Amino acid sequence: MGKVNRRMSRNRRSAANVPYRDSSMCIPHIKPSDERKVCFYEYGTEYDSRTGEASSVFVDIISGDSDLVDFVEIRFPSGETHTVHGRCPVVLSDGSWVSRFTLKRSSVYNFSRRTKIGVFGRGGSVRMRNFCVKPKYFRERPLKFLETRDIRSYYNEAPDINFGVEIEMSLEGYTTTTDVVEYVSRAGHPVVDLTGNYREGQKQYGIWKLVGDSSIACSRSNPNCNKFELVSPILNGEDGLTKCQAVLASVKRVGPISLNSSMALHVHISIEGLGLEHIKNICMNFIKYEREIDTFMPRSRSDEGWAGWYCKSNRKAILPGTGNGEKQSAIVACQTHLDLCDLLNPIPYGGVEKDARYYKLNLQNIRSGRQPTIEFRQHSGTGNFRKLEAWVRFCTKLVQNSHRRPQSLKKHDDPFELLFDTVIQDIKLKDFYRNRKYTVSEEDENYTERYLHANEKFHYEDTGPHRAACCDRCRR
Repeated sequence: MGKVNRRMSRNRRSAANVPYRDSSMCIPHIKPSDERKVCFYEYGTEYDSRTGEASSVFVDIISGDSDLVDFVEIRFPSGETHTVHGRCPVVLSDGSWVSRFTLKRSSVYNFSRRTKIGVFGRGGSVRMRNFCVKPKYFRERPLKFLETRDIRSYYNEAPDINFGVEIEMSLEGYTTTTDVVEYVSRAGHPVVDLTGNYREGQKQYGIWKLVGDSSIACSRSNPNCNKFELVSPILNGEDGLTKCQAVLASVKRVGPISLNSSMALHVHISIEGLGLEHIKNICMNFIKYEREIDTFMPRSRSDEGWAGWYCKSNRKAILPGTGNGEKQSAIVACQTHLDLCDLLNPIPYGGVEKDARYYKLNLQNIRSGRQPTIEFRQHSGTGNFRKLEAWVRFCTKLVQNSHRRPQSLKKHDDPFELLFDTVIQDIKLKDFYRNRKYTVSEEDENYTERYLHANEKFHYEDTGPHRAACCDRCRR
């Protein structure tokens, strides 16, 4: 979990503006039995000497598990309420690290002397405090937050963003795509079979469709498989995820889904209405955290893996041999959408123009004008709705929350914590991918053993950890 790191570091300190903390205020001790339900926090204001007013209100989790806190709410006398989900690591003047929620002063939220601060736990427990905003540096004494309820097991609501999914998969040879159409349509989700018509398969449809994909290979244990790509219509938010779950469940009723390393899950996210600067911020965040995202993906879905040609590294493509700062500067320097496409998706050596789309983050729909989306291509193929759901939520959150230009990673930063605390801002997703990192490592370590048992088929229900079915070279 996200325990506060109390080590000394110079990497986030600033001689001009070091967040103040009185070292005489001791850090409360937490009993081992309370580690899963107690943390301590302090709140206060930062002061702008030029205006003589408070520049921000903050809440610092100074001790214990910072992930116990879901969000902080600041209520103004006018009735306006601002919710802060994002947090970031800050080092204080006494050298201690804290996890900070910050609300900066703006024309919309002018700080009043009478304000309420609420700390909301992941189980639903709340602690409210009246707060008098003072025009000087101020920090309240340490306060205890106790989560008395069970930690909630659901995600934050999915963003109101359009998305689409493309799921590469195969079925046993005795089943046909006609069977898939029948089962999915019977469940109330119309679908059309276009596996034999490439041109029609490239067109936009308002319903689900099955299309052919030459990159998909049958497993050696199932050489006569029926392989196809299941493509969704335009979906949105929670309703779209519910439809994905229903369609995937219908496909499983046809027969066991076979997966291997040639298959992937592609997610398209709408960027309609977003300006060039926002899209550049999305790209900078992806480049900044690409290595960390690799840690919760199978090795086969990295640029060095078995399917590396189809999901090449965007980070390595930008100014090869340079650091993160130079790469981000190159993104900032892009003047047009086409400049950005050329930088993030250059034509690979020995390739042709259409190969420019084979990157983890694909911007080629911006270039072609075919549809206002960007494509995340890295995820492995899966019949597991939990994995599909988590990846769609991750991608939509990354797009939605990239409205600010990110800073480069510092030497002592924890990229996983920063990614989920400052960008994704969903603690359950953070838990899911923290566990996924360990699962992927175990899969890689046990690859030889799993390969030797390639002919064994496993089918699981949606309620447990599963891959729907497993075949040789399956690295899901």
